[in-house]
Amino acid sequence: MLLVVFFLTLFVFQQVQASTTLRMENPSLNAASASANVLTEIITVYIYHLAPSGELTNPQSPVPCTYPQDVNNSNAYGCGNMDSNNDGIFPNNGIEYVVVDGSYLKDVIATEMNLAEITPDTEGEALKAQAVASRTVANWKSVYSGWLGQQAVNNSTTYQAFIPGAYNSSGYQSAIDKAIDGINGVGGTKGEFLQ
Repeated sequence: MLLVVFFLTLFVFQQVQASTTLRMENPSLNAASASANVLTEIITVYIYHLAPSGELTNPQSPVPCTYPQDVNNSNAYGCGNMDSNNDGIFPNNGIEYVVVDGSYLKDVIATEMNLAEITPDTEGEALKAQAVASRTVANWKSVYSGWLGQQAVNNSTTYQAFIPGAYNSSGYQSAIDKAIDGINGVGGTKGEFLQ
């Protein structure tokens, strides 16, 4: 029995050593290309009616939000109550083009995080982590699993919960702004993968 344990240990040690050597000899196997152009400044978001769980109410035939009609419809969860870009332009037929590091992250953080529990963190580290993760998810999924075969996402939890105007009605704008400002330049810039 001791001999079997010895050989298993030796085998595992050799595998770890071989994988470490492989990484050192060819680091490109483990690193993303800086020219992959995954990070974008603007992202297309399809905005649909959502169930309270954040899922599409009808995944096979989702109902797009219409503006301004759905703004006043309290049953239209997911459509939001204002334009997320704060430019006076509501999404056109449930399609919105949003600035990833601006309005998109702000509304995602306000929708996905329990801000009442998070904001006592004076440095906002949890919000910063959420901002980096959300930016990464939005860019990655829009490129590699885009909605409707396009370089786009939707507002459901399939991508990440996004409700236009959630930031403006959250009451935690300064904490969210501080977190997004705190990650400026962290994880790469346009044209680079987040590392």
